[in-house]
Amino acid sequence: MSKSLLDYFEAIPDPRKASGLRHHLGPFLAMATMAIMSGYKGFRELGSFMEANEEYFTKVFGLKHGVPKFVQIRTIFSRLDFDEVNKAFNQWAMQFMPEGSGNWVSGDGKGLSSTVTDMHGPTQDFVLIVSLFCHRTGIVLKTQRRHNGKGGEIPALNELLAQLQTKGMIITLDALHCKKNGSPDH
Repeated sequence: MSKSLLDYFEAIPDPRKASGLRHHLGPFLAMATMAIMSGYKGFRELGSFMEANEEYFTKVFGLKHGVPKFVQIRTIFSRLDFDEVNKAFNQWAMQFMPEGSGNWVSGDGKGLSSTVTDMHGPTQDFVLIVSLFCHRTGIVLKTQRRHNGKGGEIPALNELLAQLQTKGMIITLDALHCKKNGSPDH
């Protein structure tokens, strides 16, 4: 039996002090995920979404103190360990990888423009999110965050692919991943 995304979120270590904790991390991440999937992106927007659905969230998650507000949302996100959240997501998503051959998986990377440093200089860097998407299920199976200055998209996608059983799998990648023999892996 598969576990819910909430089950995986609840297993993430909470970086906040236990004393005075008003909003548990699992339900908070579930509410934030629903908000983001509904098109809300900023902390204030997440707060507006949660507030508009407060009655529902209170009932479903058994919230004793209502939904978090803007400042609490910002504080929780600022303390989150991205790698722990990403690990929980990847474990949840891999439950839906179909068995057998013939799976069609696409890999891609996207740079986050707000993370660019030294835009026109020799030490340009930015955060890159790479992902593997399964066409049969319509689910992103794995994601990884990488700094472009530390290898970029090609080695990051190679690492993700190495974690899958790729025998009999159809894999599609951008032209960036086509290289001549002897080309460096960067």
